[in-house]
Amino acid sequence: MFIYRRVIDDDFSPDEILFVRCCAKDLNPNGTLKPAAFHVPKQSTNRDKYSKAGDVLIPDKTEKSKAWIYWGVATLRVRDLPQGPEIAGNGAQFTFHVAHRPDPDNFSHSEFLALKNGQPTETVTDSVRKKVKTDLALRTRLHVTPLE
Repeated sequence: MFIYRRVIDDDFSPDEILFVRCCAKDLNPNGTLKPAAFHVPKQSTNRDKYSKAGDVLIPDKTEKSKAWIYWGVATLRVRDLPQGPEIAGNGAQFTFHVAHRPDPDNFSHSEFLALKNGQPTETVTDSVRKKVKTDLALRTRLHVTPLE
């Protein structure tokens, strides 16, 4: 999983699987993820091209809590990310994509990022955020059930 002499790979197949951490409070009673489980923009993921599902559970060096031992893993495919523009009430157009953003100890790390009117942004309107998080929750599948 280390970066050593590897280059960023922003070529994502539509069928590529992305792994996302989740915890018990992120689950609905029927086992689906709640929209609140997602961070939009900048959802952290691991890609299956360079890792296995369990790798997403390995905490980074800054993780102080031991809560990670209770985490689970959810999956979604790149094609499940919002494909078209989302239009905010103020007329701003948001599009989303996944980008390979390796960490020093995790080459597979990637992020789900937003563009506002074609420019990178870290802020998304509440209405667009809510819609995108709901869409992600509907398309994500639980792979490893988190512990209580």
